[in-house]
Amino acid sequence: MVTSLVDIFQVKAKAMLEGLKLAWEQGFQQVEV
Repeated sequence: MVTSLVDIFQVKAKAMLEGLKLAWEQGFQQVEV
């Protein structure tokens, strides 16, 4: 199985987006990444 750099970036971006959504739902309006 070959994992490209793009695949890794997409997984990290998706995880960051989900984390930001979770923080937003918890009431955080400003998050430092």
